[in-house]
Amino acid sequence: MVRRIAVVALFPALACAHVKRAPPGYNVSSERSDYTPSLRLAVAVPVVDTAGGRASLIVAIDSGIITAVGGGGESSDTVAVMRELHLTALLVTAPSTSRGDGPPSPWRAVAQSDSVLIADALRLGEPHAIPRIQLSMETHVPIDPRQTWLVFRITGGAMTKEITMPDGKLIPARRISGGVRVFACADWSLAGYVDRKRAKALARAYNAAC
Repeated sequence: MVRRIAVVALFPALACAHVKRAPPGYNVSSERSDYTPSLRLAVAVPVVDTAGGRASLIVAIDSGIITAVGGGGESSDTVAVMRELHLTALLVTAPSTSRGDGPPSPWRAVAQSDSVLIADALRLGEPHAIPRIQLSMETHVPIDPRQTWLVFRITGGAMTKEITMPDGKLIPARRISGGVRVFACADWSLAGYVDRKRAKALARAYNAAC
């Protein structure tokens, strides 16, 4: 009887061994995507407060790096290609099964934080450090941390370059408002564990899964 109990007691430990915790450090990244700018963030797993029939949490970003992809650090162009970049945290779940007119969404946002300015200007190939940030979110209903993830949205203006036409006509640089809108998705849930299905989807086709 003692031996049988000891063997059965091993099963929970073995099951937990196959569950990977959210890694420390830079654990959210869009570097596998075709997006520009590219984003890396070191995010702490939030603690969810479900008091009062609602869910509230604070997303703590320890540090981050945002880069306008291209140039390889060798570009001599000193003109910013993006301006006034803002960061917003989104709380997301699996998308609804109902079909709309457009392409299916990889997730459904249930809450979002305020947007904070993280870069006044961004030049091609030049990494820009993101300082420590705290963003708060709240939902009107409780959530299941095991089925809820974080997505970070970057928005801002894109800058076109000054162009000289063959006939000598000069087309000045201009800003395209709303020209930047990209996402960086966590592959771990608010429960603090990597979602293997989500991680595989992001590795296989990041833009489609995020």
